[in-house]
Formats: sequence, C-alpha cells, structure tokens
Amino acid sequence: RVNLNSIITKYIEQESNHGVLALFDSSSEDYRFTFTAKDSQITESGFETKSTDAKRFTYVFGSNETCRTATARFYNLAEKKDSITINDVEDAFSVEKLNKEFFDEYKKQYEKFVCFLTGKRFLKKAGKWEETIEHEPHEYMNSIFQNNDKKARDFIKKSLGRMVFLYFLQKKEWLGCPVSRNDWKNGDLKFM
Repeated sequence: RVNLNSIITKYIEQESNHGVLALFDSSSEDYRFTFTAKDSQITESGFETKSTDAKRFTYVFGSNETCRTATARFYNLAEKKDSITINDVEDAFSVEKLNKEFFDEYKKQYEKFVCFLTGKRFLKKAGKWEETIEHEPHEYMNSIFQNNDKKARDFIKKSLGRMVFLYFLQKKEWLGCPVSRNDWKNGDLKFM
C-alpha cells in the first residue's frame, strides 16, 4: 500500500490535481481502487501538507469481494455530479463513515436477532427506551435460555462477534488454506 501511495502522490499538485483516483490491477481476480489526496494549509508551525492514507481510502473489488458499500458510495457521488467536491470524494472513501455504517448495520441485525428470540424490541420514546412486545418468544427462550433475556442477548452478541471474526479470517485468506503451506496464504475467500 505504501508503494501504491507513492506512485499516486507524484501526480498530485495543489494547482490542478488535489486528488487522484487510481485503479491497481495485479493480474489477479481482485483489484484495488484507491483515492489519494493532498491538502496544504498554513499552521502556527508553518506550511503543512496532509495526505490521505492509502490503506484507509481503498476499495478492493473482484469476484471474491462484495461491493455493496462502494456501489452505494459511488452512486451518491454520481447523484452530486454537478456539484461534487473533493470533500465529497474523501467522504465516499472514509473509513470512519464505513465503520459507522458497519456498526449501524450490525446493531440492526443484533436487534432483529434479539426480537426473533425474545419477541421484544426496545424503542426510544420521549428520550427513554421502552420495551415493546412484537410477538411470542421463540421456543428456544424457554428450552435453551430459561426465559432469561440477558442470556439470549449474550448468546447473540457472542454469535455475531464470532461470525465477524471468522469473516475477518476469511478475508485474510487464512480459512481453507492448503495444508502444504506454512505461510498461511491462498486460503479460500469464499470458505464460509
């Protein structure tokens, strides 16, 4: 990633090109789409140049990758085509926004799973969280969780956490790695 960033940054200068969108193809199934930008400003200590982090402003595409987030981000940029700014492009690649989207989606899935098992949902009304009954609890609430909502929620947290961890291992190509390899490479990106 450092090498990719150094290749890109030589095309950025403050007069005409504040940022560069680059596509890197390594002749594999996956390819990398990166945004790099430089911003200069005068501070108390003098003239400073800030560059984006190539690691944090990259999408990986290909047959082994999902591209729902990137597609949504690029669609939003296309919607602004007449008034797009470099800040809009930075936002489209921002990891902080991706993390917020991930955790918002994670929370939604958690809440749906809790409701599926317990039959209950918490809704915020007038600044307070209120429990509402959506349906009868699943039969597992009695047989497995002894009608203890906390046990069910803890199980769901642990299960979702393990799924995310397994997805991380898969992304690193560590799952389904050939036994003959001791460098933990070339695992199955669709193992799960």
